[in-house]
Amino acid sequence: MREAEFEALRRKGLNLSVLRSRSPATVELGFRSPYGYATAEAIVEFDYHVRMVKTLVLKDRLSDEDGRAAIREIGRGLRALFLEPIRWERLLLREEMLLLSRRDFLPSADEVGRERMHIAVTLFGEVPRAVFTGDEAPRHSQRRITPTAA
Repeated sequence: MREAEFEALRRKGLNLSVLRSRSPATVELGFRSPYGYATAEAIVEFDYHVRMVKTLVLKDRLSDEDGRAAIREIGRGLRALFLEPIRWERLLLREEMLLLSRRDFLPSADEVGRERMHIAVTLFGEVPRAVFTGDEAPRHSQRRITPTAA
């Protein structure tokens, strides 16, 4: 959306450059999970949004108050993106949940496993069937299993 404002000005002959550091830090990233890269990309997108908004404020294309509101609006969504998994982690790392596995959802599960399954369903809701059976998986999944009838 903000890029459209820059493009509209560019078509009229005013080419604005988005703010950036005179000496940007370069950091080599290495994650064991694709989610780390997705997180880094979300942070980069937020940084770019903030720099675009601040550029528009400095060029008097946006008021200070509107700029802060635009940053806050996106910032809240980004913060929520991090808060939900943190809440899940707290719940899943509780002592009684550490051994939770797909076996706990099978009819042959022992009593302790059924209790873990009941807690998980109560906290998170039902696992969608396609996810549970492995028919639906993240595109980066490296799980190569042949599911059994159970």
